[in-house]
Amino acid sequence: MALNTFAFISRTGGGKGTQAELLSKKTGFEIFSTGGKFRELRVRRDELGERVRREYDIGLLMPSWFATLLFQETIVYRPFHEGIIFEGACRKIFEAEMFHEVLTWLEREYKVIYLDISEETSIKRQLLRSKVDATRVESDSEEKLRVRAREFDKHTAPALDFFRKKGVVIDIDGEPSIEEIHRDIILKLGL
Repeated sequence: MALNTFAFISRTGGGKGTQAELLSKKTGFEIFSTGGKFRELRVRRDELGERVRREYDIGLLMPSWFATLLFQETIVYRPFHEGIIFEGACRKIFEAEMFHEVLTWLEREYKVIYLDISEETSIKRQLLRSKVDATRVESDSEEKLRVRAREFDKHTAPALDFFRKKGVVIDIDGEPSIEEIHRDIILKLGL
């Protein structure tokens, strides 16, 4: 089994998208962004778009079954030799368990790259990002970002603990520069 599957986890604003792009350039692997997919769905002008918009816009995580469905559609039909990078996957314990179960069954070795930043750094980065990207309505107020921080502590931290018990987490300090973080990732992955 070759290591060809990666998942980035961090607080909002931890640099998942940026680091996924850099890792994609290094490996040639496609990126699947759970948040990106939900942002696509939230602009639809139908019942599904409305439902996603209601929860997403106040900072709540989407239901686990929904996130897992999107993940499974992406990985199950992918040829085993093709690598993939999941950006923002496994934000709840059920999703983490399903991710592990599916990849284990498919015999795809994987690593979870945890970009560790403080809650205050998360809020600061997101408020700055919302000023340059008007589509980021989930991050345009400190109140929404505090909701997202609570969602991380309540749901994503236990998912990360699950992966730690499986021995697949690579811890990365997400506070330094983009270049320093990328170098650390490459070093720790042995790429």
